[in-house]
Amino acid sequence: MSADDVSTPLMGAEETYFGFLRAGKWKIQRCQPCRRSVFYPREFCPYCQSSDLEWITPSGLGTVYSMSRVASKDDNGPLILLVDLKEGVRMMGGAVDPSHEGMVIGAHVLARLDNTGEESRILFEPVPEGAK
Repeated sequence: MSADDVSTPLMGAEETYFGFLRAGKWKIQRCQPCRRSVFYPREFCPYCQSSDLEWITPSGLGTVYSMSRVASKDDNGPLILLVDLKEGVRMMGGAVDPSHEGMVIGAHVLARLDNTGEESRILFEPVPEGAK
């Protein structure tokens, strides 16, 4: 176990993931034998079925694969993104900027952990030009 491990032997992978988020850390899994990243948290690697999964801190860099706006009365509901992370996994998150400025399919984005609400979550913002 690493010093920043928040899991206990009785916690499952999903509980461990959300425990990291609550502790202000964003982690995904990587399989030790096949070295592939895994997301959504699992007990076994979906590629080689190994149970030897480690928790790593992802780069946060990704590309918008798809997006959808949640319906609202004022027609400006939250934007939900599907993002392909540099580590090779796809995950869902929200947009940092309520105006959704710069969010298009194919946009390069950077993830950040938001712990300001009741639930911790991952939000994405466009990567500034020149920082890609």
